Amino acid sequence: MGVMIYRIFRNNISIASIKPLSSSNLVQKSEVDDYIELNFEMTNFVDFKVGDYIYYAESNSVYKLNFLPNIVNESGKYVYSCIFQGNIYDLNKVKCFLDTDKGGGLFNRDYNFELTGNAKTFLEFIVSCMNREYSGYVVGEYDDTSVETISFNNFNVYQAILAVQEKFSFRWRLENKTLHFKEKQGDYAYLFKVGRLQGFTSLERLRTSESKIITSLYGYGSTDNLPVDYESDGLYDRRLSFTGEEGFSKLSKNIDKYGIIQEVVEFDIRPEYTGSITAIDASNIRLFYDSNVDFDINNNLLPGVVPTVKFISGNLSGTEFPITYNSNTGSFTVDVVTKDDISLPNETIKFKVGDQFKILNISMPSQYVIDAENELQQATSDYLDKWSQPQQYFEADVDRQYIGKNNIKLKLYDIIRCVAPAFGIDNLYPIQELTQNIADPDDYNIKFGDILPKSLLTRLEIANFNTSNSITNISNTTVNTNDITNIIGDENQWL
Repeated sequence: MGVMIYRIFRNNISIASIKPLSSSNLVQKSEVDDYIELNFEMTNFVDFKVGDYIYYAESNSVYKLNFLPNIVNESGKYVYSCIFQGNIYDLNKVKCFLDTDKGGGLFNRDYNFELTGNAKTFLEFIVSCMNREYSGYVVGEYDDTSVETISFNNFNVYQAILAVQEKFSFRWRLENKTLHFKEKQGDYAYLFKVGRLQGFTSLERLRTSESKIITSLYGYGSTDNLPVDYESDGLYDRRLSFTGEEGFSKLSKNIDKYGIIQEVVEFDIRPEYTGSITAIDASNIRLFYDSNVDFDINNNLLPGVVPTVKFISGNLSGTEFPITYNSNTGSFTVDVVTKDDISLPNETIKFKVGDQFKILNISMPSQYVIDAENELQQATSDYLDKWSQPQQYFEADVDRQYIGKNNIKLKLYDIIRCVAPAFGIDNLYPIQELTQNIADPDDYNIKFGDILPKSLLTRLEIANFNTSNSITNISNTTVNTNDITNIIGDENQWL
């Protein structure tokens, strides 16, 4: 392999061609870090500026200087230590603003607001915030989720992503400028074992900060939208529950291995109806219809409580209105509310057909309650599956001869199959941290843990792993050959 040479650019013009020292590395950590520590020597002084950048073909990404490099002037040379950062760091630079149309070409811009939607809704909103200040950000894959409301409290984009992740419990990733709210999936995985030409030169199980184990879990939902006579499993407060073990809202797992370790978790799950406006009244901006409501709201009122609707899409998204419901016509009439000194709805900001909403502060019919109880039981089971055994995390030095022989190009989030009898594992893992030597790209250190979701695991288990060659290739994104030739080459090409 020739000596790797990299060019540093400013405004699309190459300002330096450098040969990295062996201490130069690409460092990536899932959802946290993506940078290149580039160390090199030059005989001539170059005053690198914030905004200068390099292109790294191995990750197909641009990395830029966000702060000035460290420079040492020694006899006859200058020694540089530069940190070129990936696009993930730009997520901290952009604020999330909600622009609301006021009419007449004017709008309100809020930094404290509520937004309601599913994972797709939030992903599209966050990408639009990034493209407001930068360009080229793209909506990627996303999980199919429920509709939820999240309060944005002076968030930057990175903080907003974490808030959405906490609400919907997914793994996100930024690949170049494509933002995904979904675990990366694939159909095959590289196979790694410890041993010469088998994948790993060393494998270490790390002590994890997540040390909790739960074997007996009580799972409860919300107190909202429950019938007056709803009985929980003995709780003083009425709270959504399911009939589990011993008549309680409880499930157990692995007690025989680890003993009784109890925990109580409250999930944001409630019986609820999500509607969509099917018609409006042109003469009354406060009235709309939903022909799909399959129960009489007036038969499900709570004593002393005014029913409301909260819009989760459209111009009134995030706004909650007290309502009256006409059982004969199926019409909703909302009370006027004031928000930011504006009366809503009005002739400019009003309903339209297709706007979605939730009905709140009523006693939901029995089937909705049963559906919510089933959802709660599943959420409790999923939570217990994760925490009913010790969480394992591993660090491995990859055998560079194995990498070179099999032409493997590892990337963050790639799926690997790790077989280690000493640790009792033969599992599939996504790479969560990756360090790659810039001067020798076949030199990797990786960290991984957390077994993949069952749906992906099932697909991967049927793959035909080629154990004789110890590898089944993953289909990786390729880089345009001209891009590589223009930016990276051997020493003779540049000297």
